[in-house]
Amino acid sequence: MLRPTSSPQTTLERFSGASASRELATVAKGVAAASAAVAASLLAACVSQEPCPESQTFVLRGNGMAFGNKGDTGDSVDSAADSADTSETGETVDTGETGDSSDSAQDTAEVPDVIGTWPTGNPGLTISGEMMSEHSGFEPSGVTENGSSLLVVGDDGELAQLSKDGALENYWTLEGDDEGVALNSATGMAAIADEALNGIREFDLRAGTLTGTYCTLDLPEAEPSGFEALAFVAAADAPAAWGSDSQGFYVAGSQYVSDLYVYAASACTGAVGLSSVATIPSTANDVSGIEYSVDTKRLYVLHDNANNFDMIKLDETGGTVVNTYALPTTGQEEGIDVKADCDSGLGLLTIAYDGSTTSPMSYDNSVVVYDDFPVTCH
Repeated sequence: MLRPTSSPQTTLERFSGASASRELATVAKGVAAASAAVAASLLAACVSQEPCPESQTFVLRGNGMAFGNKGDTGDSVDSAADSADTSETGETVDTGETGDSSDSAQDTAEVPDVIGTWPTGNPGLTISGEMMSEHSGFEPSGVTENGSSLLVVGDDGELAQLSKDGALENYWTLEGDDEGVALNSATGMAAIADEALNGIREFDLRAGTLTGTYCTLDLPEAEPSGFEALAFVAAADAPAAWGSDSQGFYVAGSQYVSDLYVYAASACTGAVGLSSVATIPSTANDVSGIEYSVDTKRLYVLHDNANNFDMIKLDETGGTVVNTYALPTTGQEEGIDVKADCDSGLGLLTIAYDGSTTSPMSYDNSVVVYDDFPVTCH
């Protein structure tokens, strides 16, 4: 059984055979029909595996259905009769032991994303006060995680490291027209998106200096719309269609086009006009921020003019937009980061605002964290 969380919810035990159907009918009462239908489908898939995997959980919330991998819940599942369980009609339940390829595919089916409702009216928490107090001209234009901290790049050639509660942990001057930042987990180096260069520069966070390693890209641009966003995807998370790379891949975005461009990270060593290995469609141009979450295995693509962002699942076609979320602001949103809490199903969504924003909330050159963004870990 799921352990209770801080939010009101109805829980569903893992059962096998006919008892699962009866329990689902009881629990689903009063829940939206769509959520109940999804629950039934997933529960049926789970039951057919006989027994349900210990990692699979079902949580019925007031505003929808959350699914996720909770790890060891501390409960055991009685599987004494799993190999020959029958329903109330006397029909034998398929245990998946026949080697049928459809059963095998079902066993590895991915947990569906929970979309949820966002924004919720939460005003968010501004964490850039100390940074702006000490460096008043800082214009946040990109953000990404660095362990328990956040890296924030400014488009006047500045880079800062903030704690999650806003303490200024470090500050560096880079020079350049720096619009995005990503952390290459293979090398431990920060990758800086330089719009003027239309390329990537490598920064050593430990030494506090640029390494001199860089590359320019074949990313489409047209003055004044150019390279604005950058993310890193580790080799283990990359679709096979991208090919192989010892480090992983950079995903770059331009304000000029809606497609994202993918580059082999290890090739960014002085290359001029580095060719992309793949493209990923998004819903709008003016791409102003990109983040890849290792928890949700999704890309989050920010659109400045549209004041929204896409959640994209990587696949062999490039990527599929799972959902597009409106932002609670109208203005210059230029950086995005998502940190998931897999147990609660909620994450920290961080937005870097470069310049002013307008109603219903107003942030000027700020980094703001929203703590109620719905997430699904994969």
